[in-house]
Amino acid sequence: MCMLSELIFLFLFNLTYPFFNWLMYKLSIFSKNKYYHNIKYIITKNGPVFIKYTQLLLIRKKHLLTHNKKIFDMELINILSKLENDIYIPKNKDYITINNKKIKIKDSYSISSGSVAYIYEIYYNDQICILKATHENIRTKIKNNIKLLKCYLFIFSCINKLKVIIKSIKLDQFENLLLKQTDMKYESDNLQLFYNIFLPYEMVHIPKYIDHDQNNLIMTKEKGIKLYPFLDLNPNLNYEVVYLLYSSIHKMVSEGIIHGDFHQGNFLFYESDNKVHLTILDFGLIFKLTPEQSDIILNYLESYQNKYLVQLINTYGNHIDEKIDIKNIPKNDCKNPSLEKKTGNINRFIINYNVELPMEIYNFISTIDFLKNLCNNIELNRKKFSEQLSDYMIDNKFI
Repeated sequence: MCMLSELIFLFLFNLTYPFFNWLMYKLSIFSKNKYYHNIKYIITKNGPVFIKYTQLLLIRKKHLLTHNKKIFDMELINILSKLENDIYIPKNKDYITINNKKIKIKDSYSISSGSVAYIYEIYYNDQICILKATHENIRTKIKNNIKLLKCYLFIFSCINKLKVIIKSIKLDQFENLLLKQTDMKYESDNLQLFYNIFLPYEMVHIPKYIDHDQNNLIMTKEKGIKLYPFLDLNPNLNYEVVYLLYSSIHKMVSEGIIHGDFHQGNFLFYESDNKVHLTILDFGLIFKLTPEQSDIILNYLESYQNKYLVQLINTYGNHIDEKIDIKNIPKNDCKNPSLEKKTGNINRFIINYNVELPMEIYNFISTIDFLKNLCNNIELNRKKFSEQLSDYMIDNKFI
């Protein structure tokens, strides 16, 4: 389908199908489950911009559930969460060409399919490798999708309960973020940078760069499984998992750089010789820190005092009072009284105070928040954790 016919299709599709879906639901012809799955279908059909925007909204799912109950519920969020994997069926190709080299990918194993790229397992240079290949015409699709998204957001801005959520994502930053993720030259540079940073650490694994062009990246395949399946299989290693995650983040920050998309799909674990190993993936987004920002984040990681988090937020042009307690915002300080004392979650704090941050920094802060919640979920003994973490970092030369 050529780009013009795709645009015409999207125009007609969005003019009719969303309203049809809503009407069928209101007339009780569609069940709620079918209505929600059709919403997912609409997002997928509208392309990478809509998918990524939804994924960013889902980072704020606790806020969505608490304060937008008439629009969002857990069933809808669970259905939309499946946008994270196998979004598009990989195109059948026999070969790709990288730097004038013809590489066979016929019968290669497709690992996943994201919003901007397919991931294949291929056999290359006598070893199993990973190929990340961007979707066809992805940059043009992103630019067209942004215009369509603006139309939707204009309509949604008329819904009071969605105004704050919409304002929390800046479209100019968002478009640049997506375009960065389509540039495999940019990602290959990031990959090699992180590979060199973690090369001295035998328990942290970064795929090794092999080859790239603007649309394709080949790297080594690294092993591991996702966090919670690993903890289910190895409950005795929960402390070491947190130590290693914490140490890796600490090392990134010490080097003045952070992974801009450090979510559970992008770090994997495995056990070898009674040691936990961490594999870090997907370097399409990274963010460089100033020395001041690095020092502030390190102070926060070492103390978890909220004043350091507020200091970091304020380095990006915000003006938040450092005395505000993120864990327990007093009712009279809270711009949304319905939050009351439920604002322990950093994401809710950021939304409640209309904090503006680069997307990569927002994702990183969400990761720190996730790490804190993980410590609570697996019931780590706080005193024991603090005592042993320093020993772990010194023994493994992270500090």
